[in-house]
Amino acid sequence: MKRTHLFVVIQLFVLCAAAQKIPVPDTTFWQESHEVYTVSTIAAENNIRSIAIDKSNNVWIATSAGIFKKEDGKNTWSDLLSAQQKGPAYKVLADEFGNVWMGTWNGVYRYKNDKLLQLQGTSGPVSVLCVSKEGIYAAGPSGTWLFNGYEFIRKNYTPVQSIRNIISDNQGGLWASTDVGLYHFNDEHSVHHYQNNLLLSAYIKEVAIDDDQKIWVAGLGGITILSGNKKERVITTANGCPTVYINCIKKASDGTMWLGSDVGIVRFRRDGSHSLLFSKRWLSDDKVTDIAFD
Repeated sequence: MKRTHLFVVIQLFVLCAAAQKIPVPDTTFWQESHEVYTVSTIAAENNIRSIAIDKSNNVWIATSAGIFKKEDGKNTWSDLLSAQQKGPAYKVLADEFGNVWMGTWNGVYRYKNDKLLQLQGTSGPVSVLCVSKEGIYAAGPSGTWLFNGYEFIRKNYTPVQSIRNIISDNQGGLWASTDVGLYHFNDEHSVHHYQNNLLLSAYIKEVAIDDDQKIWVAGLGGITILSGNKKERVITTANGCPTVYINCIKKASDGTMWLGSDVGIVRFRRDGSHSLLFSKRWLSDDKVTDIAFD
């Protein structure tokens, strides 16, 4: 009954406005959609593990078949690695100077001034990279390295076999997400957080820092938000996570935190609200493995 009354009131207002030629103001809103850029018909080339956007708005992806690039304004992808270099790739990273860094099965490559160069210093596969004030960090099952401008120099950090991602703590150290918990590394110590009174789970996929310098830890079960070394709150399926299987988390320039999961992507705004984007209207595949912003 209430719905009928509301409908009548709205209809009467519109009819009266039309009769008296009273303008009804438009209300602006965001119309969200997606554009699809399929890499190829080869399954391995469509298995995307990491994505980055460089200063020229070119899109780079790391796949289980190598590194691919989509130039701004084009719909097709080009293969960056030669037959000898080609193999599994794990991470792509674009820095503020126009360089693109690539973590692959046989080390780190850098694309600079239209030239691809393999850099020295690392050993074994490099699965994660990050930008910091100190430079570019690279890490994999064999260790962690920092680029000194010419080559990578090993850091005396505890090697972790199952490292999934690293980010700078903005104080000369790193946060590392792994299958066995959250690590904090710097030149003085290596601290391993895994306790269930601090984290929802020790199975951590990614970590991010918000505008208030709080640590968002994404993994099995949802999100744990840390302030200092204490748990401030959690976000689970009861209050925003669409599933317990969380794959990645990134901070946008406006402070919004974007979470990728097996069933879609969620954004958590600074005012506490959130929205879930899923289905073919927004995503070609509901499973989101990485997020990048231009």
